[in-house]
Amino acid sequence: MKYIRDGNMDGVDCKKPYLDATLEEAIKQDIKYVTGCPWR
Repeated sequence: MKYIRDGNMDGVDCKKPYLDATLEEAIKQDIKYVTGCPWR
């Protein structure tokens, strides 16, 4: 998105509301993948 919006990749393009909403599920998905744990 940053490249499309600003025309460059300089700087940080943090989407904090998105990160806050998805971080827990992303971590659970990573743990499930690495350990083979069957919980959802």
